[in-house]
Amino acid sequence: TQKHPPQAIHGSCSFVIMGCANARGRISGRACGYKKDCERMYSAQSVNESSRLWDPWSATVRMERQHIKARWHCNSLYSNSSKSNLAPVGETGAYCYTKPSRLVVLSGAHAYRQPACYNYSADAVIVEQLIALLHRPEGRPAGAALHGPEWFAYDSLNDFGAGAGQYGHALRAVDTRVRWRGWDGAGNVEDWTRGFVEWFDLTLPTLSLPRADWVMCLEVAEHIPAEHEATVVRNLHAHNCRGIILSWAELGQFGHNHLNNHNATYVTSIFIQLGYAYDKSTSLLFQSSAVRSDAVRGLPLGVFPWNRRTLVFRRQHPVC
Repeated sequence: TQKHPPQAIHGSCSFVIMGCANARGRISGRACGYKKDCERMYSAQSVNESSRLWDPWSATVRMERQHIKARWHCNSLYSNSSKSNLAPVGETGAYCYTKPSRLVVLSGAHAYRQPACYNYSADAVIVEQLIALLHRPEGRPAGAALHGPEWFAYDSLNDFGAGAGQYGHALRAVDTRVRWRGWDGAGNVEDWTRGFVEWFDLTLPTLSLPRADWVMCLEVAEHIPAEHEATVVRNLHAHNCRGIILSWAELGQFGHNHLNNHNATYVTSIFIQLGYAYDKSTSLLFQSSAVRSDAVRGLPLGVFPWNRRTLVFRRQHPVC
């Protein structure tokens, strides 16, 4: 039973599905998670051990069962709702898309639907810097395999909490060769996006999706209760080969249903212990407000303050 009405979500890419609602609000009066860090209840060793447990078949079966329930719940809300809002689907921070929708046209054939009252696009700076980060040097190195990864123009990217797929559409509007794949927790996200964004549960301990060179997770983790934090960190860690692009709402940061905010020192400490290096120079580029690329400036994108805290972590020893 829903105890409180859904409220507007302040974020650009979130595991709680992006959209709009009837009011704005924040979570206050909690012992931790908003103005104070919740104590970490797991170790880097336990995360590493969990990330090595890789069982795609069992994880897929479990996810399919959960997805059936989540989709049914969202579809029942969609068919019975006369209001434009979001409705919670469970205790993991996920939401449903509800009607109506509006069409966002980027350029040419690049367009997507999003809730009509949702006004946030992909962040132009994030898009520009992703293109730069993922792009590989032109040309095939001498001796490279004929059909090896050297033929790809870009490193691959898993977008965890992809919303309506706005980053995938924006990246491909700049260059169709970008290798992006998005997942989100809204039960009806696959219907809403016509399969462009796939459903997942970021709190599933055995999540075993296809790995990518990089994982991106923007303004997601703070919406998920602290008791699931170890699993969220495990899933970010387990699904990348080279590194993570991450924004996690800081202590005191405004937003609907912010249950588990953390300061940057806390977040950085986690990933350093997991074997990453904080890439300060690249992080500063993501945190900039300047857009220099004509290709990106030509798209109807915004520049949002909450993304100016994005952190980039590189594995000290790439895997996969």
